[in-house]
Amino acid sequence: MDGTGAHIYPDPNHSNHETDCYAGSHFTSYKTKLNSICTAYISKKVVMSEMTLMDAEWGLAVIPAGRDPEPKEFQINNVKFYAEGPADDCPDDHDCYCADKMAVMISGSFKSPKDLHPTTPSAHPVHK
Repeated sequence: MDGTGAHIYPDPNHSNHETDCYAGSHFTSYKTKLNSICTAYISKKVVMSEMTLMDAEWGLAVIPAGRDPEPKEFQINNVKFYAEGPADDCPDDHDCYCADKMAVMISGSFKSPKDLHPTTPSAHPVHK
């Protein structure tokens, strides 16, 4: 997959995510070039559970965000990471694609997350 496996975000019908948490679960990704899963939305806590993430270039990026100064937290429960899968990254008649890979992209919190549906162009993708 030439991009991110999934962007998991809080329910937009709830307005209190600045003090709550949101969660994602039961997801599988395979051979993503960016993150298997990316979260970058306002919340004090983000929980990811019951997932299988295979052969990802950038791995899982769980980024709790918010404008308040309170500490942020992320929790990972029963998530399985697999490094290199049996499928070759050198398909017939194509050059090999051999990138460094990681399971989890460690990150910090930031104050100005992107809107769920941005209305203006951004110089950076959501994972930055």
